[in-house]
Amino acid sequence: FMWFGTWDGINRFDGHNFIIYKSKPGDTSSLRNNRIDNIVEDRSGYLWLKAYDNQIYRFDKKKEQFLAISDQLHTPGNTKFVFEDIILSANGPIWLQTKNQGIFYVPDPGAAHLRFYRYANGLGNGFNLPSNNITFFYEDAQRLVWVGTPNGISCLKKNAAGTYINVKLDQAFSRGYNFTSVAENKDMIWLGTSNGYLVLYKKATGQFISKKVSANQLNGIRVSKKRNAAYLSTSGGEIITIDPASLSISSSSRMAGAPALYSIYEDRSGLLWIEPEKHGVIKYDPYKQTFKHFTQRNDANYENLAKYYNVFEDKDGVVWTNMKGEGFGYYDPATDKVNY
Repeated sequence: FMWFGTWDGINRFDGHNFIIYKSKPGDTSSLRNNRIDNIVEDRSGYLWLKAYDNQIYRFDKKKEQFLAISDQLHTPGNTKFVFEDIILSANGPIWLQTKNQGIFYVPDPGAAHLRFYRYANGLGNGFNLPSNNITFFYEDAQRLVWVGTPNGISCLKKNAAGTYINVKLDQAFSRGYNFTSVAENKDMIWLGTSNGYLVLYKKATGQFISKKVSANQLNGIRVSKKRNAAYLSTSGGEIITIDPASLSISSSSRMAGAPALYSIYEDRSGLLWIEPEKHGVIKYDPYKQTFKHFTQRNDANYENLAKYYNVFEDKDGVVWTNMKGEGFGYYDPATDKVNY
C-alpha cells in the first residue's frame, strides 16, 4: 500500500482505489485533526502521524485505529506538549521533538503499552538538556545522539538498561554556545554555532577544538565524500570551504542577493544543492565556485510557507528537489535546468 497524509486524513492506495481514514463529529476516534503533515512508519508497521494541531498520533493499520500520544503521556499537571518532529532511529526507536519542551524517547514504538522517557532542561539523573529549545537532533555512526540547543549541546548514550543518558562533555565547549548545525566524518563530529565558530569533537579522545570561521551564523555543514573538503553555509549567504586536516579556509563564496543559506546536499558529481531562505533551490559548483538559483512559478493562490524542502539523488544519479516555498522537479545536467 501507499499512504498519503492529506488535509482530509490519511489515504491508503492499493494501486486501484483509495480508502480514507479520518475522524468525524461524534465518532470515538482519538484523531483530533484531520490535516496530516507528516508520516513515519516504524519497524512494527505502525504509522506515526504529526497533525496540523501539532499533536502526534499512532495509527494501527491492522485494527484501523488512531492512538493520541498526548493521552499516553502521564506528566505532572497534565502538561500539553506541542510537537515539531517524529524521528525514527536507525535501530528502531522513535524520538519525538517538541517545541520548547525538550524531547521524548520511545524505546519500543510497536508495544501495546508505550513507554516514554523525557529529556528536558532541569531534569536530573542523566536526562537534563541545556535548553528545552532543540536546534538539531543527530544520531551518529556510533549510535550516540547529539541534541543541539541555544545554550549548549548534549550527547546521549544508551546504557545497559536500554535508556539513553547524558555523556559527560567538556563544559567549556558543551555549554554557552548556541549550536545551530551538525555533520560527521570518520574521526569527528562537526558542530556549527550562531557566532560563526566551528566546534569539532574528536571521537577517539572525546576532546573539543574550535575555530572562528565566519562573522555570521553557521546554518549548514556538509563533509564532502568527493573531495578533501567540508562545506559550511552561513546566514550571510556564504559557502565556506574548509580543509578538514588543517581547518584552514580554502575558499569563501558569497551569492549575490542571498541573505542566508541553509542545509547542504552533495550529489555524486560533487555539486552542492543548498536550501535558500525563501524560494527554490540553489546549485553551487565548488570547482568553479559558481551559484545558480532555480525557482518555479506558483500557479496557485496558496503560498506554501511550511518547510517541506528536500533534495535527494535516486539510484540512477538523478537529483530530485522539493523546492523551498513551492516547486518540484529533477535536474537535467545537459540543459542545466530543473525540469518539472
